Amino acid sequence: MGLKGYSIRYLSMLQKNFIIPIGLLIFASSCTHFKTQSSSSKQRCLATTNSQCESVFTSPQLNPQQMSLKDQLLLLAQDKSQQAQIIKSLDSLMPLIAKLSGENKLKPVLSVLAQKLLDMGKLPARFTQENLTETVDQLTTMIEHQFIAKNLSQKSKNKYISWLEACRKIAKSAQKTLVPPRGPGHSSAFENSDFIKELELVAESKFRRSSEVKLLVDGPQSFPLKEKLISEAKKSIYVMSWAFEKDTTGWKFAKLLAAQHKAGRDVRIIVDNKTAQQEIYGAVPAWLKEQGVPIIQWKDLEFPMYAFHKKSMIVDGRHLVDGGMNFGDVYSHMGPEATPKWRDTDFYANDNAAIDTQKVFIEVWNSQVDKNNLPYTKLVFDLKEHVSTENQNGPLIMTIDQVPNPEVRDPILASIIKGVEGTTTEINIENAYFIKNPAMNQALIRALKRGVKVRIFTNSPNSIDVPIIGKPILRALDDLYRFGAEVYLKQGATLHSKFMTVDGLASWIMSYNHHPQSMRLQGEIAHVILNRNFTGNLVTQFQTDISTLATKISDITSLQPAMGLLDIILQRYFFDQL
Repeated sequence: MGLKGYSIRYLSMLQKNFIIPIGLLIFASSCTHFKTQSSSSKQRCLATTNSQCESVFTSPQLNPQQMSLKDQLLLLAQDKSQQAQIIKSLDSLMPLIAKLSGENKLKPVLSVLAQKLLDMGKLPARFTQENLTETVDQLTTMIEHQFIAKNLSQKSKNKYISWLEACRKIAKSAQKTLVPPRGPGHSSAFENSDFIKELELVAESKFRRSSEVKLLVDGPQSFPLKEKLISEAKKSIYVMSWAFEKDTTGWKFAKLLAAQHKAGRDVRIIVDNKTAQQEIYGAVPAWLKEQGVPIIQWKDLEFPMYAFHKKSMIVDGRHLVDGGMNFGDVYSHMGPEATPKWRDTDFYANDNAAIDTQKVFIEVWNSQVDKNNLPYTKLVFDLKEHVSTENQNGPLIMTIDQVPNPEVRDPILASIIKGVEGTTTEINIENAYFIKNPAMNQALIRALKRGVKVRIFTNSPNSIDVPIIGKPILRALDDLYRFGAEVYLKQGATLHSKFMTVDGLASWIMSYNHHPQSMRLQGEIAHVILNRNFTGNLVTQFQTDISTLATKISDITSLQPAMGLLDIILQRYFFDQL
């Protein structure tokens, strides 16, 4: 699901005119999906933590310089007028904050700071004595992860690749071609075999034929099919999901999977670890584990900021459902009537598409068993059991797996940019989070300059589930609009789709969002489908979406919102986690 979970999820809860520097960043840590635990357990935890923190804070463990940091931050937190000075002060404090992080002393400092700000009435009402400890924990993790990622921590092991450097590298690989970009009046590069080979090269994968591919629009089309496939499974059910929510959908499918496990099917599940640490997302995985279902909570001990965002279900090595949907009511449209009904997209395919995605599952499963010394058997890919009965006239589908890495090697983005470079007539992009990326931005402007029609449909500030990134999305669309892109913003419930169509010939359906997390921090999966009928159906759906669910931008000033202090801090210090 994009940003929910460990990232900057609920920064929008915070009010711009309140709490500065690290205090301000504390409310940044509402970044995660707050759900109230029992009052007694949290009060016990908080009491223990506060007692320990006060003891640490007044003990020789923190030197006078660290005491001074607390005092400086408290002063800054009360100053609402000098934004430039605040940023300058924050910059000057960064080495000290990094030092505290490296020495594991940052959390005690932030705990005392947060408590004093709460006592002073400087925190919004939603921040209470009960949830303050959880908030500080989340903030500390965010800051430490950012320092590690940027090689500013004693725990860092790798050079930090700048955004400009990473984007230049990706763009360079995508632009290398024997088929120069062309505009309307020329045949699409997707009809050129040399271009297809180049696309496979940057995607680090291959197109293979399947017998069938079917578009699944929204949960009412996707989840009944998932239920049918699970119920009719003969051998195996492998699931990758960012999360199972503790709601009607999460529990329904957990019980279906547990029943099939008890019936002797090989049921295995992978979810994101940081997400599963939260009560709302942890209850179902914990229950599945109690039922004996092998379930891995994906994590990377060397790079704790990395996350798992793939959403695939493979049944009997023959059937695949993939796309943007996790297991929750907002996706399925089940549950209470008042539950928001998000717009999302999955697809069904069989044969080679299922086989190739199962290979990805096996690689992820075995890697986690090895790296984290898990008590599960490893899987072996038996080619004899996975001989495709492919239809020679069936759709060509390529599976692209992305593993987060410090080199920022991003085969999914590289394939997308390659696709944009090969377009001659029309590009349609429907994506939940569209934040400016130099490589993508340049490719789309190049396409616009050669006469390609570019239409982008993404969330508006009033539809997005993470309101604080509403402004970064708008500002990412400014340049593209200037060069002639049509921009459509979602109205109503959240848009969670992640797809692109090119020249009516090729489609990308994926877990990948156009934001920094997908490029730098998250494991993602994408499928490129070369099929005129399927892509035509997806284009038709895109046109339906923008005509019924969106507002078309007609004034560039609506894409130029003023940036407040919180927005500046967010982009300056936490851009990687957007």
